[in-house]
Amino acid sequence: MRRIVLTLSFLLCILVPLVMGSEEVVAFTYTQPERRVLVDRDSVYALCKTIAPKYGFNPLIVLAQVEQESSYRETAVRLEQNYLVKYVQTDPVGSKCSPSVQALLASSFGFGQLLGHSLLQVGYFPATDSVSIAVRLDEYVASPDQQIDTMCKFLQKKQGMGTDHSLDAALTRYNGSSDYPPLVYARFNKLHTIYGDPQ
Repeated sequence: MRRIVLTLSFLLCILVPLVMGSEEVVAFTYTQPERRVLVDRDSVYALCKTIAPKYGFNPLIVLAQVEQESSYRETAVRLEQNYLVKYVQTDPVGSKCSPSVQALLASSFGFGQLLGHSLLQVGYFPATDSVSIAVRLDEYVASPDQQIDTMCKFLQKKQGMGTDHSLDAALTRYNGSSDYPPLVYARFNKLHTIYGDPQ
């Protein structure tokens, strides 16, 4: 008889079908990470000022992205159904994950609305089994600092691609659309009138 002991967050609860497929006794003990809630733009900007310069970016550009992508909602989540079919289910790692975790990899999370699959590309997951991915995503959603840091790391990765290393090119690759940079710059200009040059 298989005995399943689950003490999981909402992200892990959807893995029950995966666990039930095991022939071994499986016991999970998992404590959901404490969530640090940021409730205002100033708090997010403070994080951007600390983290963005480490990657060579103006904090106001990163803040403008956060406003454009999620309106400062660190818990924002959205499933990208087309991405799931086209990219995740054909990926060497994603194709081996349970359907539940494939959906997580095809979902956009947090301030920068980075896909779980994008987090995979920047090495956010130390292990790539289904349970490890779900746990790390839970930690990601609970950590505004980690979200901003990974967002900057992903933007830097995109800037290093190809032959055009401009910010325009990096922003276009980040979002996948040439319409994206003007939207970010418009928000940057508005935020610059509020905060001025980063100190």
